[in-house]
Amino acid sequence: MQREPKAASLAASTVFANTPKPPAMPAYPSIPKVQAESTPAPNHPMSAEAQAEALERARKAAEEAARLRALQPPPGSNVQMGYPPYAYPAAGYATRNMPGGPKPPMGLLDVQPSFGDDSVKPPSTEEADEDKDKEEDEYFRKVAFSELFKYATGGEKVLIFIAIIAAMGNGSALPVFTLFFKDLIDGGFSGGSDLNITQVEDTSFKFLFLSIGLFFCGTVATGLLLYVASNSGHRLRAAYLNAILRQDIGWFDTTRTGEITTSMERDCANVQAAIGEKIAIFVQNLTTFFGGLVIGFTQGWEMALVLMASLPILAGAGAWMAINLASLTTIGEKAYRGAGGVAEQAISGIRTVQSLSGEEREEQRYTLRLGEALQTGLKKARINGMGFGVVMGSFIGTYALGLWFGSWLIINNRSNTMTGKTFTGGDVIMCFFAVVMGSFSIGQVMPAFQAFTKGQSSAARVYDVIERKPPIDVRDASGDKPASVRGEIELRHVAFTYPARPDAPIFTDLSLRIAAGSTAALVGASGSGKSTIIQLMQRFYDPSS
Repeated sequence: MQREPKAASLAASTVFANTPKPPAMPAYPSIPKVQAESTPAPNHPMSAEAQAEALERARKAAEEAARLRALQPPPGSNVQMGYPPYAYPAAGYATRNMPGGPKPPMGLLDVQPSFGDDSVKPPSTEEADEDKDKEEDEYFRKVAFSELFKYATGGEKVLIFIAIIAAMGNGSALPVFTLFFKDLIDGGFSGGSDLNITQVEDTSFKFLFLSIGLFFCGTVATGLLLYVASNSGHRLRAAYLNAILRQDIGWFDTTRTGEITTSMERDCANVQAAIGEKIAIFVQNLTTFFGGLVIGFTQGWEMALVLMASLPILAGAGAWMAINLASLTTIGEKAYRGAGGVAEQAISGIRTVQSLSGEEREEQRYTLRLGEALQTGLKKARINGMGFGVVMGSFIGTYALGLWFGSWLIINNRSNTMTGKTFTGGDVIMCFFAVVMGSFSIGQVMPAFQAFTKGQSSAARVYDVIERKPPIDVRDASGDKPASVRGEIELRHVAFTYPARPDAPIFTDLSLRIAAGSTAALVGASGSGKSTIIQLMQRFYDPSS
């Protein structure tokens, strides 16, 4: 235990000395003591001494009951519960530092009005803010994207590379489709009613081959990535549970069980989702975007340039949504983790909760945590609504602008500088779909990007536990080993503080010796450290010094 400064101790003693004493307890009737030589009951199975002891216990019980009855107020009186309203002096302990109350003549004492050790002071507001900022920085920390594949084998990384190539082929299908569609419009329907059957048949076979390629690439990309993600997720969960079971008891004292189970469920799932089909979606849409731009500018840069006018709006809206939604999602997950911890504590200790009538309090604690998640969800709804409205409005506006400018090019027989011919309907439709659909695909990248961000944040939390080396490692076989065990237990000048309560020392200088083969009992008040000694013997903890 820490000692108070002498001045503070003297000041506190002065305060308690000046505090009026409570009124004396009311007198209660005494019951005459039963003497051991009283006449015993005849033919009683108990001896005279045993009867005397039983009568003495009954006398004490009756005396305690009479004392309690004397303390009860008369019937019909209204007595306020708690301490009586004493008139404390100016330096009184109860009015110290109270708003609007008298101030002590010596100023505020450097002690806290709490039961137990007055030297333990709560952290200041600045320290609490620093701890909160540090906790948030640790929670929002992310690992590198390559670290997500930490539990993938070499062969699985090769499969990931093959899946990325297949996803690129899958993404290039839409730009290639616009080329085939141009041939169909300009060749198959050229000349009005004269239908070019050969051109239509050739284009139809191209569409068929393109669909077969899409089927193959889509199956390979999604299937391989899901296969790798499932295997990696299995290894990650096994390693995470293995690391949790390896941790010391002090780590569990500072970590809620509900947060551990929630982390195992959500964080591992986020990592698995980040290395699954989201990679295929990300690569496919990026390929469609850049492929559409390449075809649009190589086949008609005038048309493509006009259609690109809405791209900054789309990109800005997408980036704004991605940044805000990523942070809000992380905050929401943190709130749900806390709510899961509260629910787990209440359910696991349901007998204690019900015995203390604490159902409403636990419900309020859980609702408070859910309220934080609700506010985050409402913010996400507003951001999603505004972003989706901007994106869809930009697309419809781009359609109107593109169709108007394309018709103007055709009506005015404007020359296509890329082909040296005038703009045709096929040129306009090809550039329109290539650029517009390419711009639309860039918006589909944002959900995948959010999944990567969530996976990186979750991986940081999971990897911290996996890579943590506990101070008491139950699986570390190194260290000194006694040649023989005699069974003697001895503690010499042990000081100990629980990791969860560093400001409340349990022992400062404890020495204890129990001889081999002897029986010892630890007796003391609640909180005196009896169970702590047993836990130190079991090496659940190491002494502080």
